Amino acid sequence: MIDEPLIENKWIPLNQRDRLSYLHIMGIGLGNLAPHLLFVIIPTLFTPIAQSLKVSSLAQTFTLFYGSFAGFACAPLVGVYSDACTFRWGRRRIFIVTGSVFMTLGLLLMTYCVDIGKFLSGDKDPLRAQQALFIISYMATVTAGNIANAPTRTICSDVCPPKQQSLMANICSVFSALGGITVNTFGGFKIYSYTSLGQEQFLLIVSSVLIAFSITVTAIVAKEEPLTVKPPKVRPFKRIFDAIRTMPKPFSRTAIPYLLAQMALFQFNFGFSNFMGSDIFGGDNSAPEGSEAKKAYQNGLSWAMMCNVAKFGTQFLYGFVNHKVCELIGMKATSVAGYITLSAGLITFFWVNNQYPYLAISILVGAGYAVAMSVPYAIVSLVSPQQELGAYLGILMMCTVIGEQLSNFGIGQGFGLIWPNCPRKMIGISCAFGFIAAILSFWTIEPKVPNKSEYQSINEISATEETK
Repeated sequence: MIDEPLIENKWIPLNQRDRLSYLHIMGIGLGNLAPHLLFVIIPTLFTPIAQSLKVSSLAQTFTLFYGSFAGFACAPLVGVYSDACTFRWGRRRIFIVTGSVFMTLGLLLMTYCVDIGKFLSGDKDPLRAQQALFIISYMATVTAGNIANAPTRTICSDVCPPKQQSLMANICSVFSALGGITVNTFGGFKIYSYTSLGQEQFLLIVSSVLIAFSITVTAIVAKEEPLTVKPPKVRPFKRIFDAIRTMPKPFSRTAIPYLLAQMALFQFNFGFSNFMGSDIFGGDNSAPEGSEAKKAYQNGLSWAMMCNVAKFGTQFLYGFVNHKVCELIGMKATSVAGYITLSAGLITFFWVNNQYPYLAISILVGAGYAVAMSVPYAIVSLVSPQQELGAYLGILMMCTVIGEQLSNFGIGQGFGLIWPNCPRKMIGISCAFGFIAAILSFWTIEPKVPNKSEYQSINEISATEETK
């Protein structure tokens, strides 16, 4: 059962208890499945859908730029405003639920963008309307996902006892992997063929259902303590700037390698399904329905999703033991080993031409991804004052966005001039950033005990400046 202890009829806040039951921690962390599932299915299907609708390469690049810009803007702003929110049911849940509702609506619009485009166009060529609806649905969905993303992760640290922060970080990583396993299993085994829907439509609908379910559970069991005193007026951009200035050294030492790891992962996340469908299987998703080229591409997409099952399966299983590994060899050694493993998987894209080795390669990438999505968050949770955790986690998510866009424009457009339409080399060259992340991780500072008194608060520095 989910524990709700009372002492003399007085409710004990979750984060003030000695520890929570494992089931309760899993219920709190389940909400992380929603935004992470979104950020799994969108990269997997973005290029295949864009190619089927003949969206230009330049339009794809700027659409992806908007997706990352939404994360860059939303993550820190939502973090700051949620830190100061006085909603009666807690600071984070209003953002989580609102974002998830619009995530679901955006995915449904993307699912039926072709049909709606035909309906709106009447007797005219529907392609332009379909392209516009696809881009609009993508923009709305990723904006909503970024609104929910930071609060979904932050609420876990808010309500978790200090002794279980590392465990909570790994449970969050597990659930972000579980969503990827589920939806990619449906795609890998071609479950869509038993329905009247196409592969992309079927997977988007499954994702919508899983998002709604996971958020409902977390909203019920993650009981927050609301702010009872109206906080001072928040100036978000100044608070973010102050948060960067007062960033604890362990934070900055883990944030930079994390940013580089996101650079390494971006081309794989958005290019792997297209690489498998076009390069390995020799298909074309823009070919007419029923053609051999179309079938070959869809078979490649299914195999890419099977490889993603191996990737997210590795992340899922490793998430249960990562906190033990960190206790055994330390967070520094874990980060170094994880980023090296990630890069070792990416570099093989230069020469591997058979579909089957990519199952093992995906396992290497999954292990590195598991480390990247758990160790930095655990460190930040330990060194950040609780009342400012949303702002600091928002900054960490900004690092994700910066890394993605450096890869999007630097590798995608820069190296794209040298290697046009060559996802193999784009993914392979990204390994360099993973190796640099591994080298920089040797300077990671490991916080053994959450001693917040060692770090200057954002509020403290703001008060000092106002006094001056």
